[in-house]
Amino acid sequence: MTAGATARWHEVPAPAFAAPLAAVDRWRAEEDGPRTRVDARLLVRGDDPNLAGHFPGFPILPGVFLLESLDQTVRAVFRVMFGAGVGLREVTRMRFVAPVLPGGELRWDIRLEPEGDEGVTASAKAYRGGGDAVAATFLAVFGRDSDA
Repeated sequence: MTAGATARWHEVPAPAFAAPLAAVDRWRAEEDGPRTRVDARLLVRGDDPNLAGHFPGFPILPGVFLLESLDQTVRAVFRVMFGAGVGLREVTRMRFVAPVLPGGELRWDIRLEPEGDEGVTASAKAYRGGGDAVAATFLAVFGRDSDA
């Protein structure tokens, strides 16, 4: 991966058309040798449609939305930092450790490692409540749009 390193926060605009719900509010990334380290955030609002019915009386953010958040974050990083589109190719590992509850902030620690010329492996930890409690871990492979 080659591009100018940046460690500033990037806001993610709402789409102007029908699309999945925004799964990341902001992110920042910096290059670390051939790798890229990404820090991303999402405020888990109590009125988030993803919480409706999952579970009544004890709402938690669905695991599939955590995967969507990872996907949207990696896509945004590639679009801004590398001028390229990527798509989720494979989820190698997904582990859900603790529920993500409304009212806190979901925080991502993502490491992007080049995978040949056309892809990247994302090793990611999702932390709940803005603290150090791990909610989930993922290992996923993303490919350039032409082969994703």
